Amino acid sequence: MNRILRTLAITFATLSLVSCSDDNEGGSTNPATPHIARADITGEWKLQEWAPSTDMKNNVYLVLNENDSFTLYGENFGETGYKKATGKFVYQEPEKLIKGNYSDNTPWGDHYNIIYMSRDKNIMKWQAQKDKNDISVYVRTEVPEEVKALTRGAQESEEMRIL
Repeated sequence: MNRILRTLAITFATLSLVSCSDDNEGGSTNPATPHIARADITGEWKLQEWAPSTDMKNNVYLVLNENDSFTLYGENFGETGYKKATGKFVYQEPEKLIKGNYSDNTPWGDHYNIIYMSRDKNIMKWQAQKDKNDISVYVRTEVPEEVKALTRGAQESEEMRIL
């Protein structure tokens, strides 16, 4: 009788482990995001982390518009206010690849694969193609009005070319 109960317990434990899903968003590894539609990336984002350095001391916002334009706002380093850069981007949905050019037609420093998007579409991770250690984490956040106000009339800055 003990043998039968032990066998049933082992079988039950094994089935429990096999039936568990692997979509743990809070875990240390990110599950592969099967499909990221263009509409999923459109919106306003704040750069939360930038590896290899995860110590973001300056605020950086990225707006990806439906018309394939972008605006990048970045807190000035050592000055008051924000600088901005604008341009156009292309998103290749099947490859989850995003690339772009600044308004003076200078290309971004790299092309990026979107390697993760949270289920609620509020967090995404970009990985640079040239340097796989270059990972940017964006959180969906509205660009504060004071950021937009502090950039009005500002000249586009090459210092803001972080993409």
